Amino acid sequence: MTNVYDLFLNFQEDFLEFFEWNKQDEIEHIKKIPMVSVSKKVFMDLVNQDVRVSSSFLSQIYEKCEKYDLETIPYACLFHDSKSVVAIEFGKDGNSLYKSKLLLEDEEELLRYQIEEENFPLEYQILYEHQPTFFTRKEKKVKNFLEKEIEKTYQNKEQSKLQYLYLEYFDEVEEDLKKMKERLLQSMEVSLNKKHLVLYDLLLLLAKKKKV
Repeated sequence: MTNVYDLFLNFQEDFLEFFEWNKQDEIEHIKKIPMVSVSKKVFMDLVNQDVRVSSSFLSQIYEKCEKYDLETIPYACLFHDSKSVVAIEFGKDGNSLYKSKLLLEDEEELLRYQIEEENFPLEYQILYEHQPTFFTRKEKKVKNFLEKEIEKTYQNKEQSKLQYLYLEYFDEVEEDLKKMKERLLQSMEVSLNKKHLVLYDLLLLLAKKKKV
């Protein structure tokens, strides 16, 4: 375990690449934070899954993450697999809470000067396995909005509105409310396309008209 100094982190529940950071995010200026080397498999588990680390690991990193505002983050650590770096903040129960990528220049500098070391024997368990998705931060916002609007339209039994959305996306006429809802939701499970953005703009326009 080594210490790393002077970098910026953006802890979020959703894992964001540095180019997805917003000005509104609470960017943390870190003075010092511990870092450990792990295998590729462990690194991917830490990045993609909800995990719980052991109490012994928590005790090793306790209050070792210091910020320039003189506050500390009780349980936070950097993990790297020699090719990428991720920061994770844990709760006192060991559950992963928030994750952050590094700015590109910070990550490249860390990896460039990283001394080869044995992988840390991290003890952890996977609490929940997330299915891999390929949504950017903006796409997640669009997807969440569409899902809520489609579900609300279905629950309110707005037949004509749901038919309009269905026709716009599938270029088909359908009468069954449940089938329309399910197919529209299924179309967004893996990724979004231009048609979803059209639906998003249409629903935003309808919402604005209601407010006028």
